[in-house]
Amino acid sequence: MPSSNITIAPLTPSSSPLYAAVRHESFKQTLNYILYAREPSQASLDQVAENVAKDIETKPNYFYFLAKDSEGNACAGAKWQFNGTGKDGMEVGERSWEEVERELTVPEGYKESDPRVWKAFFNMLNGAKREILGQRPYLILQTLVTHPNHERKGAGSALLRWGLEQADAKGVETYLEASQIGAPLYARYGFQPVKDLVFDLRDFGYDGPEDKMRQVFTLMIRSPQGKVGSPA
Repeated sequence: MPSSNITIAPLTPSSSPLYAAVRHESFKQTLNYILYAREPSQASLDQVAENVAKDIETKPNYFYFLAKDSEGNACAGAKWQFNGTGKDGMEVGERSWEEVERELTVPEGYKESDPRVWKAFFNMLNGAKREILGQRPYLILQTLVTHPNHERKGAGSALLRWGLEQADAKGVETYLEASQIGAPLYARYGFQPVKDLVFDLRDFGYDGPEDKMRQVFTLMIRSPQGKVGSPA
């Protein structure tokens, strides 16, 4: 359970910079090595916030949340996405391949991104979704981030539970790409590993610590269940 000092609320466009800041701090030692070839500029961090704000305003199947402490500090954030059928992608039912491919695009990178790395990484993730999920509708946890100064306060679990309750209500699977640090948490909430993907920056000529250059992502699925309880 989250600390009584933690509150969870839908993210608003005006609060998107807070979400972007938490994401950046959370990814510093892991995913940022893939997303950026060098330290991102403030302009790139602003671009993250602008993209999030645009999602909130234009994509009804995207759901962003922000956790704050009693002093109003942003602690954690989550991005959920429902991939269904229909005009807004919100209907439960088998998707056409056109609908599937519409969600499997490579997003625009940042000024500091290496285009080779960026394209290869997102093509790897998209290929796995195509292979594993096919035309089935599902809810995906695109992002779950906690600021390093606010870990182990239950904010991440609270953000996770929101999506699981939605998936159970719709009777659809939940999918995610877990870091090796995050995988045990997801397993406690009923996620099962499907396969591991390995992305090695040394394949693109980079050099550095093993845990930064070679990152493993465990693809996990959770079948719809009854009421979401405490983790096992």
